[in-house]
Amino acid sequence: MDIDDVFREIGELGRHQKKIFLAVALLNGYIAFHNLNTVFIGAKPAFSCLTADGSVVVNTCDLECKTFEYSHEFTSIATEWHLICGDAYKISLVQSVYMFGVLIGALLFGIISDKYGRFWTVMYTTVGLTIASFLSSFPYNLEMYFALRFMTGFHCGGAILVSFVLLTELVGSSKRALCGMLMQLFFAVGIMVFALFAYFIREWKTLSAVTAAIGTFNSLLIYWFVPESPRWCLIQGKVQQAEKILESIAKKNGAKLTEIKLSPPAKSHEGQKYSMVDLWKHKLLRKRTIIQIYAWFVNSAVYYGLTMSAGSLGSSMYISVALSGAVEWPAYLLTIVLLSRIGRRSILCSYMVLGGLCCIGVMMFPAVYSKTITTLAMMGKLTIAASFAVIYVYSAELFPTVIRNVAMGLTSVAARTGGIMSPLIIALIDIHRTLPYLVYGSLAFTAGLLCIMLPETFGQPMPETFDDILDEDTMKKTDKKGKKLISEDRVKLLQDKVDEHNEFDQVYHV
Repeated sequence: MDIDDVFREIGELGRHQKKIFLAVALLNGYIAFHNLNTVFIGAKPAFSCLTADGSVVVNTCDLECKTFEYSHEFTSIATEWHLICGDAYKISLVQSVYMFGVLIGALLFGIISDKYGRFWTVMYTTVGLTIASFLSSFPYNLEMYFALRFMTGFHCGGAILVSFVLLTELVGSSKRALCGMLMQLFFAVGIMVFALFAYFIREWKTLSAVTAAIGTFNSLLIYWFVPESPRWCLIQGKVQQAEKILESIAKKNGAKLTEIKLSPPAKSHEGQKYSMVDLWKHKLLRKRTIIQIYAWFVNSAVYYGLTMSAGSLGSSMYISVALSGAVEWPAYLLTIVLLSRIGRRSILCSYMVLGGLCCIGVMMFPAVYSKTITTLAMMGKLTIAASFAVIYVYSAELFPTVIRNVAMGLTSVAARTGGIMSPLIIALIDIHRTLPYLVYGSLAFTAGLLCIMLPETFGQPMPETFDDILDEDTMKKTDKKGKKLISEDRVKLLQDKVDEHNEFDQVYHV
C-alpha cells in the first residue's frame, strides 16, 4: 500500500493524530513567546536623569546624566543595563542576534532532520530551547545575555521548522492545509497569551523564567504523543519501522486496519545523502526553489514591516500586542475554509496580489484620510499574514520528502533575511511617508504574480522522491514526434495515483 492510501484507511486526522497536532500546535504558540520576547523584556521605561549639577530631567537624552532613575511600572533589560539614550540600539541588536540564531538553526536542523530523523531533532531542539531560554533569565552580564538569546533563537528555528514538517507527514493529504492553518492560529493565540503574562508579571527575569518553564510541558507532550515520520522511515528504507508507526496510529485511532504492508519506494534512498545542491540540479526544481525563496522573503519582510509600521493601536503596549494577534484570526479562519475548496496556489497568489494593491493604495490618499490609510494598511497586514500561513503548507507539498526539510530550511533563511531587512525599509519613511508602502506593495504584488508559475498541489499526493516531481513534469511532455518521454505504464501509474486522490477529494468535499 501507498502511505497516502494507508492514511485514508486508518484516518487522515484521527483522534490520535489530533493529539499529535495539539502537541505541535502548542509548541508553535510557545514559539510566539520567544519571537515577541523583546517587546516586553526589552521595553523602554519612563526615566529621569540626575545631572552633574544636581538637576533632574525627565525622559531626555540630550544632557550628561550622572545617574538614572526609572518608573516602577515594569523592569526590563533596559533598566537592568541602562539601555537607553545612546545605548538603546542594543535592545534592537538583541532581537537581531535572536533572529540570526533562528536563521542558522532552521538551516542546520533542516539538514540534520533529513539525515537523522524528524522526531529526535524536534526533541533536541525543544529541550534546548527550554534550557537556553531559562538560562537567559539569569545572565551575569549583557554579553552573556546576547549569547543565550542567540542559542534560544538557534533552537527555536529548528524546533518550529522540523515540527511543522513532521506534522505534515503524520496526517493525510486532505488535512495538511487545515493543520497548517490552525498552527498559525495557535501562534496568534500565543501572542495574546504572552501579552497577558507580561501584564501580570512586570519583572523581566520572572517573566522570562515563567515562559521558559512552559517549554518543559511542550517537551513532554512531544515525547508522549509524537512518533517518527513514517514517510521519512520509508524513504530511508526502514519499511518495517514505518509500518509499525502506522499500525500504532491505526490502533490508537480505533481503525479496523491493524496490519499494514507498505509498498517500498521504487528506488531505495537508504544511506543516500541529499544537500541543498540537489535543489539546483534540475531546471524544474531550480525554478520552484527560486520562486519560493523570493516569496518567503517577501512574506516576512512585508509582514514584519507592516506590523512595526502600524505603531500603537491607541492603548497600552499590552493591549496593542494582544490586538496584533487577535486581528489575524479572521484571515486564518477564512483561509481554513478556502483551502478546503480552492487550490493553494490560487489563494497564495490572490492574497499576495491583494496585499500588494492595499499597500500601494496607501499612497493614493493624503495624510488627512487617516482612517482610510489605516484600513488599507490593516487589510494589507491581514492578507500577508494569511499568505504567510498558506506558504508553509504550500512549500511542504512542493518539495519531496527526501529533501523537504533542507528546502524548508532554505526558505526559512529567506524569511529571516526578510525580517532583518524590514527595519531598513521602514527607514524610507524619512524620505517620504508612503515610500515604505510602495516597497511593500511592489514586493507583494510581484511575488504573487511569480507564484502563478508554480504547480497546484491541492488534491495531489505528496512527492516522496525527486523522481515523483520529474516524472510528473515529464508525463506532460512529448518529443518532436509526439511520443511520450516516459513509458505508457509509468504515465498510467502516475495518472491513476492523481485520479485516486482527486476522486477522494470530490467524495469527501475536501
